[in-house]
Amino acid sequence: MSVAQIVTMLVAGALAVPSAVTRQQTGLWVAFRYDADRVLFYVDRLIDPVTQDDSRPLKPPVARYGAGGYLLSLSPERLSTFRPPEPSTPDTARPGPNHVPAIGTELRLMLGGDVEVPAVVETYVEQWGSENPTVRVAAMARVRAGALVTFRAAPSAYFLIGAYSPLAVGVGIRRGVEWKRSEILNRLGPRGVLTVHVAKAGWCVSLDVLRNGTMRPSAVEYCYGD
Repeated sequence: MSVAQIVTMLVAGALAVPSAVTRQQTGLWVAFRYDADRVLFYVDRLIDPVTQDDSRPLKPPVARYGAGGYLLSLSPERLSTFRPPEPSTPDTARPGPNHVPAIGTELRLMLGGDVEVPAVVETYVEQWGSENPTVRVAAMARVRAGALVTFRAAPSAYFLIGAYSPLAVGVGIRRGVEWKRSEILNRLGPRGVLTVHVAKAGWCVSLDVLRNGTMRPSAVEYCYGD
C-alpha cells in the first residue's frame, strides 16, 4: 500500500487529530520487538540518583531502532527513587515514576492493521546514555502464551502498546529537525503509520497521523540523538 493510499484511507476514516499537545502521552507508547516473546517500550525521562552503575548491560532489542544507549535492569524499588528532570508546571506536567505501568498490568499490543494481542508488563529497564543522570525509563512486556504465534508471525518489529486502542492522538511539537530520510515501519490502519525519521545524528520512531491532508509525526514517539 502506498503512502498516498494510506492518506486516502485515513481521510475516509475521518481520523480527527486535535491541536498540538505536549509530547508526554499517557497510556500509549511505541513498542519495539525485544525478542521472540517480549516488547520494550519507553515511558519517560527521569533522573536516576545513582551516578554510576556497575550492572551488566542487557542485550539490545532485535528492533534496529529500539535503543539509543545501553540497557540496565531496573527494580521497582529503585524506580521509586527516580524524579522528574525539571519541576512540574501546569503546562509541562511530569508524572514521574508513578506514571510507569505497574508490573502485572495487561496492555494491548497493536501489531499492525487491526491485529491486537495482550501483553503483560513483566519488568523495568533504564537506558543510560549521554544524558546521564537523566535516563530513559522503559517497561518490558511479555505477550500472553496464547498469542505468541500471532506475535512471532508479525512482519514488523515496531508496534503500539497501551491500555486502549486509539483513533486519535495529538500532533507532536518537535521543530527544526532536518530529516535525512524516512521509512514506514508498520501500518496501523486508521490509527496511522509507524515511521522512522532519520537525522544526521539520531532518529525518531513515531506514530504519524493525518493533519491537514499531510502525514505528520505525533506525540507518540521514541527519539534518540539530536
